Amino acid sequence: MPVSRLHDLNSPFHRPIPDGDGNFSAKVLKLAHRRLRQALRFSSLSSGSLIGIYIQRRPLESPVRRCEMMNLGISIGTCEAFTGTYGVNYGRISDNIPAPEVVVSLLKAVKIKNVKIFDSDHGVLNAFKGSGLELVVGLSNDYVKEVSASEDKAMEWIKENVQAWLPDTHIRGIAVGNEVLGGADQELEAALFGAIKNVYKALSLLKLTDLIQISSPHSQAVFDNSYPPSNCTFRENIFQYMKPILDFFSKIDSPFSINIYPFIAYKDDPQHIDLNYALFEPNRGIDDPTTNLHYDNMFDAVIDAAYAALEAAGYDKTVVEVTETGWASSGDEDETGASNQYARTYNYNLRKRLFKRKGTPRRPKIVIKAYIFALFNEDLKPGPGSERHYGLFKPDGSISYDIGLSTWHASSSSCSIKLTKPVELLIWIDGAVKFRIVYVYISSTDLGGVTTRDFLGFCEGEEEEEDEAERNPRSTLARPSDWDQ
Repeated sequence: MPVSRLHDLNSPFHRPIPDGDGNFSAKVLKLAHRRLRQALRFSSLSSGSLIGIYIQRRPLESPVRRCEMMNLGISIGTCEAFTGTYGVNYGRISDNIPAPEVVVSLLKAVKIKNVKIFDSDHGVLNAFKGSGLELVVGLSNDYVKEVSASEDKAMEWIKENVQAWLPDTHIRGIAVGNEVLGGADQELEAALFGAIKNVYKALSLLKLTDLIQISSPHSQAVFDNSYPPSNCTFRENIFQYMKPILDFFSKIDSPFSINIYPFIAYKDDPQHIDLNYALFEPNRGIDDPTTNLHYDNMFDAVIDAAYAALEAAGYDKTVVEVTETGWASSGDEDETGASNQYARTYNYNLRKRLFKRKGTPRRPKIVIKAYIFALFNEDLKPGPGSERHYGLFKPDGSISYDIGLSTWHASSSSCSIKLTKPVELLIWIDGAVKFRIVYVYISSTDLGGVTTRDFLGFCEGEEEEEDEAERNPRSTLARPSDWDQ
């Protein structure tokens, strides 16, 4: 059966959505089959399977109100989800960002599967239930001392905020504290290792250590000197707290987590730091005189500085992960470099760099994984203006700047995405959901205003498609016009 004739809107198999909105049903089906035809391009065909298409229109937080189900007797192979090498920090110090249920839809639509939050909010954990997204929850600094002092408190916290949500909510990690070492609270620094140890013991007793990884993100304040990278060591006054953590993490195979902000380095010293070096743009780079390694961006250099510090301390097997990195799109007058243009450049180039799935000059075989900071601008964050302008998305869900996270574009400058009433398309193959597509209204409530490029999401694996389009501009993947055919 030709794919273009999978379903005839005039056939007896076509049933309008129960509320009588036949135009809505027809428009959705037309869009659905365009997407389905594209899906079939990237799937192998076989016999004996069954496809089901399920379409619904509703606010994500409410029950299903209208749906249409069709079973089409053709076969299609499976689509493997792409986990990726990047994730995003989902901070919520704001009073105007979308509800967690809507955020889940957005994350899936733009194909971000790795998500880190700074607490264990139950509303977020509930929204992530059944989503398939990989979540790292945070035991915030406010709880570190209490959990450090009591194994019972640690067990209570794990049972309430982790175990109770498994397996439906895919909690895959716990970040114990955030940038504790190198701060001003020495009591908190002294309590960090105890909290880590007690959290891990609770996970072990509950037999969850094979599922959930422990980490503790650090700022660059833990380093004494990071230039050139090979000279980097840990600050002497914090190493007394760092050493037992590194010992423990080396035994349980946990990574060294570092937050990297080239924006802050450039802002603090614009006279001596090359902006292009900070932004992954073409530049002369630097040469490390000790290792003779060349660095063309600050991001890689800081990661290798962390590796050098770990080696100097005797932990050459520990892997470095980046738990925060980003660039502010706006800030105070004295915050040099805080601009929409530079934020877009940094995050776009970072995403391209991560998609290459390569390591650093010092560790070329260890693929870097990074969490972008942050998903939204957070209007209630304290501190300088830049702290409130790291978001990839604005509070209404529209993109702050385009870094290729989605294939939509607004038809006019006045258009904005309304994330409260999406249209979802789920495609079943042999009883399992293999594709999930989310369409979002661009113009009022009329899907007639949605074109093939005015939607969020298609299915997992867009990153590889983009790489192919970049390698071969004449590839069909690089021509959105094909999607309408």
